[in-house]
Amino acid sequence: MIISPKQHSNIASNDKLERRHIDINNKMGKLLGNKDYSKMTLEELVSEEKKIKSQKIPTALFVGFAVGIAIWSATHKGGFFLTVGLLIFALIIGSSYSKNLKGIQSEISRRDIGQ
Repeated sequence: MIISPKQHSNIASNDKLERRHIDINNKMGKLLGNKDYSKMTLEELVSEEKKIKSQKIPTALFVGFAVGIAIWSATHKGGFFLTVGLLIFALIIGSSYSKNLKGIQSEISRRDIGQ
């Protein structure tokens, strides 16, 4: 099969886009804490649980700060979208923290029961 230079550049650009998309997904997974706990060792799970538990107070402060700004915004004519956006953002942050902690704890308990 003969590929023209134009087709070659299209294939190369599509390959770059695909690699970039995978790279962005990997970065977002790290940012949001989406890890595959089933592939981690028990020691890694315990250290990850300690790390997440140590982030409990900063996460709570961040959520509280966002809710505080949302309340201030609602009472000082800051706008409906800003208020709702901050509340949704706080809900997402708190929910992701809780899901990550529960995921690790369930994997640890699953392995403890299996032994």
